[in-house]
Amino acid sequence: YCFSNTALSSIDIPMNITTINNRCFSDTQSLNQLTGASNVLILGSDVFSNTGFVTADHILDTFAGAAGGSGILSECSKLVSAKLSENVSVIPSRAFENSPNFSLLDLGESQRDISIGAHALSGLASDLLIKRPVTRDAASKKVSYPTMSFDQLAVSPSNGAWGTDV
Repeated sequence: YCFSNTALSSIDIPMNITTINNRCFSDTQSLNQLTGASNVLILGSDVFSNTGFVTADHILDTFAGAAGGSGILSECSKLVSAKLSENVSVIPSRAFENSPNFSLLDLGESQRDISIGAHALSGLASDLLIKRPVTRDAASKKVSYPTMSFDQLAVSPSNGAWGTDV
């Protein structure tokens, strides 16, 4: 909780930081920019929960090699999208849980397997579009997609409607 509920709008995490503890920056509504953090090996839970991030394009990429990270961007009311780089193969459990405006998860252009943790996409108030790369073989006219594994996936839009379009 060391910087929790403060007026920070941006943070630059120094190279010598290897662990970020639980809820370190949570409830910091003005926080919307992150730099540094390239040496973080252990990430506590709910580190950026209820913050002001609108996109999570670099958050998961920054911590791709770190252990932990459950609920990293949970309860972020301003969060609308995330585009993942090829470095990201795991979306932690509860990653975007209860982030009501989160509506686009772009898996990027790289063909790779993606594992989505338990409840990573639960509690979203709007429909969620998952954009994933497509490979088309012109000769055989086959279309292929990377493998996605879901651990107890719970995606339920507020209107209760379920869709199968991907």
